[in-house]
Amino acid sequence: MFEGEPDHLIPSTSEFLLESDMFHVAGRMIGHSFLHSGPSLAGLSPAIIHVLLGGAPETANLEIHDCPDIDVRETVRLMESKAVLSEEDTSIILQLALSWDLPGVTEENRHWLMDKLLLHAVIVRTTRQVKQLRKGLKETLVWPLLKERSDIIPLMFPRASDTLYTSPMILERITWPTLNVEEDDDEDDCSLETKCRITGFFRTFIETHHQEC
Repeated sequence: MFEGEPDHLIPSTSEFLLESDMFHVAGRMIGHSFLHSGPSLAGLSPAIIHVLLGGAPETANLEIHDCPDIDVRETVRLMESKAVLSEEDTSIILQLALSWDLPGVTEENRHWLMDKLLLHAVIVRTTRQVKQLRKGLKETLVWPLLKERSDIIPLMFPRASDTLYTSPMILERITWPTLNVEEDDDEDDCSLETKCRITGFFRTFIETHHQEC
């Protein structure tokens, strides 16, 4: 549902997800998960968080890495330098600008156009997705908390680099099967020995994977 680099994730522009109200559902899941001490949505772009919580799109702090589309990103990068644009570069920029109802590039408007293209790629194209997320959050009790206490925001939308999970953390959250003397073994398709063996393999896999990483 989200695409891009860690700490620069933005909602997918998939029409199927939009028409299915999946971002509305995601907003509710994010809110309820936070209220019940569940996992948070890590790695979301600060610009998206800014708009999600009611900030003006024009004041969002956008970065080139917020744009998940590599082709669009490279086109925007053409206007970063002060070098004179070639005819081919100008043509590439013009095609993208016209597709989003923006004017072609000139020496006078190149930086303005660069900002507008980045704004459209990151914010404008995800406006409906963000509205659905906000609607879902508002249906949970967490929305007033987000509006009144800004210190909650980094807890609900942490940076991906701050949410590195270790094998002990994962193992502590797993509900392992236990032996219940009142259960009828004849009704269980899996014997106690098999459960112990599978559990052991699973625990070893988690511990080994963490060490390899």
